Amino acid sequence: MAIHQRLIDILNLTSKLTKKPHQRVFTTGYTFYTKPPSLLDDLAKAMFTINDYHVFYYRQRSCHPTVALFIECFFQLKHIQLCNCYTDAHVTAQIADDFNAAIEKFIATVQSDWHQKRIANAIERNYRRNTASLRHHIDSLFNIHTKLLFVRIDTHYTKQTSQFIDIEEAKNDREVFLREVKKRFNHLISYFWKVEYGVERGFHHHIMFIFNGSKLQNDISLGKQLGDLWVSLGKNQRTYYNCNADRQKYLHWGTYGIGAIHYMDIEKRNNLIDYVVNYQLKPDENLLAVIGMLHRSIGKMGLPKPSGYGGRPRRY
Repeated sequence: MAIHQRLIDILNLTSKLTKKPHQRVFTTGYTFYTKPPSLLDDLAKAMFTINDYHVFYYRQRSCHPTVALFIECFFQLKHIQLCNCYTDAHVTAQIADDFNAAIEKFIATVQSDWHQKRIANAIERNYRRNTASLRHHIDSLFNIHTKLLFVRIDTHYTKQTSQFIDIEEAKNDREVFLREVKKRFNHLISYFWKVEYGVERGFHHHIMFIFNGSKLQNDISLGKQLGDLWVSLGKNQRTYYNCNADRQKYLHWGTYGIGAIHYMDIEKRNNLIDYVVNYQLKPDENLLAVIGMLHRSIGKMGLPKPSGYGGRPRRY
């Protein structure tokens, strides 16, 4: 199993421990057992994961504060195999005591105000900050252009390939793709992206491209061109989803906020922020668990420089 999925298993284990904080490791003298029994298997797997994570990712700390804390609390126990049968009852008892001490330390720290503040900063505060930054970015574009064309595609890998793609390769593929888009699409004004991690999809991106709406109109066709370019760069090991092609679905839900938007269309601009942007930037705890502190999860293209002050001034 990929290290990414095993880190998510640790994230799920931390949730179990904090919801039922009185779980412990017991010993029969030579073997271990837990209540519930599944905890023993979860802890054993977690020790293997910490060992592998230390070997391959020792320079990086998980972006998820709770996963990083778990690894810190149990790091000294990473070589212990709970599934083994020991011949010395004193050794078995000491191992059980060490694990119980680590569990108690982990739970006490998770419940502390200090750790809860770290969680809030990593998830909710970053979400609010990124949303405000992107809102400002879009408003600034509308200050320059009368009409913008928003095209959103989701880029991912085939299920056979995704399990072998790590964050570095996903980052490189994204950067190559965005460079090619800049070269081939003359009326591109800006873009913003967010990387996520899913159990089935692995690393994938939600990307919003923003074009000059006075120069281009067919957003569905543009979405297909962008998606086909993504696939072509990966030798058919990639897939994509053209969100603009599902216009009727979003119209039915009353959440349609992509395609062509005029700067005075307040309702559609609100839909863009309230439904599209907020959804795209929603916190992803799985991603925080599997990436290190050195990696970004969100990015955008810089604002273009205004070409001049020509044209009739706006009345509104």
